[in-house]
Amino acid sequence: MNMDWGFVDQLNQLQGEALLTPKEADFRQYLVKTGAAEEIVKVLVGMEEAPEKPADASLWMQEHFGSQEMALVSGRPIDKINEVVGENEELKAKFADLEAQFAATMGKIADIVAEKRRPSLEALIRHHPMEPPDEDEPPPPALDLAKMYTQMLMRFPAGSSDGEGSEPAPWSPEAAEEPPVGSATAEALGAWSADAFGMDSEFARKSEPALLDSLLQCADPASATPAEGEEAPPSLEMELALKVHALFWTLVAAVAPVAEAVEAAPAE
Repeated sequence: MNMDWGFVDQLNQLQGEALLTPKEADFRQYLVKTGAAEEIVKVLVGMEEAPEKPADASLWMQEHFGSQEMALVSGRPIDKINEVVGENEELKAKFADLEAQFAATMGKIADIVAEKRRPSLEALIRHHPMEPPDEDEPPPPALDLAKMYTQMLMRFPAGSSDGEGSEPAPWSPEAAEEPPVGSATAEALGAWSADAFGMDSEFARKSEPALLDSLLQCADPASATPAEGEEAPPSLEMELALKVHALFWTLVAAVAPVAEAVEAAPAE
């Protein structure tokens, strides 16, 4: 057999040369020891065994191995991440600005609505004023809650709240409800109205504004004392009466602590 001595010389030369530099060999050993090499092989085998090979193998590898901490080439995911982070910061700033504009707009709307309701709330005080004590400097006009409630009772229906006679209405003598106490100034009424009917950031209200109209009508003496020759207005429907009654007691709850504090304050 004739020996190809040229091939033998090339083989001996290759065997005498190191296939990896010492640094590359150390890194390969590091990958093997830490298990990273095995994970890389799994990913590559998964790509090879996939039913459909990715059209862009380089992009596919970037999606699996690229990260914000490990990016070697410009244009890799690190650049996209930084771009997205920058856009996110801009959007956050725009969102904060829009929130501030929204809050300012809602505040203006609340002021306009409060100004429109102010005459009606002040009329309540004129209809049912709290008698001022004998003082040299009387306090500002205020609504007498007990007087207002007495007027409202004239528009509430008698009977049970469920229509079957088992549950007496909360305003009936059978319910033995304590009468309201305290008073409310125009400022207190305005604050209560804003809290009860104002719209929050989620466009929700505690009570529907239409209930305020029903409350004001029930508290108006003219609604229960018709002019001569006119018929008295009918009682409210039970369902509406229950809602108006509950709304009134939110007013009592809102101003009672203030009234109690005023009563408890020592006289100078």
